[in-house]
Amino acid sequence: MKNSSWCRILSIFILFVVFSKSALTADFVVVESNDPRFHPGALIPGQSNIVLSEGIVIKILGEDGSIKILKGEYAGNIETVDEGILENGDNGNNKLINTVIKLLSNDKKAKSTLGAVRSTAIKDQLGLWDIPIYKSGNYCILKGSKPKLVRENPHAAIKVKIKQRGGKKVNITWQKGNPKIDWPQEILPISGATFSVKIDGQPLPIKIKLHIIESERAEAAAIPLLVEKKCNSQAKRLLAHLVNS
Repeated sequence: MKNSSWCRILSIFILFVVFSKSALTADFVVVESNDPRFHPGALIPGQSNIVLSEGIVIKILGEDGSIKILKGEYAGNIETVDEGILENGDNGNNKLINTVIKLLSNDKKAKSTLGAVRSTAIKDQLGLWDIPIYKSGNYCILKGSKPKLVRENPHAAIKVKIKQRGGKKVNITWQKGNPKIDWPQEILPISGATFSVKIDGQPLPIKIKLHIIESERAEAAAIPLLVEKKCNSQAKRLLAHLVNS
């Protein structure tokens, strides 16, 4: 009878250990890959064993905000890979994983989205908080700061009109050779406000909606906040930077 009781206690303890280990297992999301089996946005459960052929390179994002690089030939558990850890964030950030999966999966060109974002950011010298005046969208800016405006071709002077919906407007002469200028002092960057930006000679203006955020974090943990504000282009820009730092 006594042995039977100890067996039950031991069984319960073993089950507790197994389920505790399972609960603590961190998942990963693929953010860049040249293997069609693991497309960007795919979820890889923690403790998964993976086999990669020679020449295959996969970059995965962990719940703690770290990036791991898996290179073929490789066979083993993904959690034992130490190469390529760029940074650590808060442990157990499952919201980060889910956000990145949605961010990449919603893009029809997910397989190349980070490469495209990276090349565009480099070509146009885009910083995380910069606002391109050639693309409508939602843009996040830091509280207490003024964003930079960025244009595509700085080789000629242009005239730009910026108008807040139902508010002030300002005309800017943007000198040649300057890819970036400060947000105009005459118009306050108000959170939730929509602005039209019209380049002289172009038929239609673009629409910019601003969202002011208080976080100054420029690491993976900022991605859910950017997506929450619908600043998806900046979230992808940040993700591309983290993957390729």
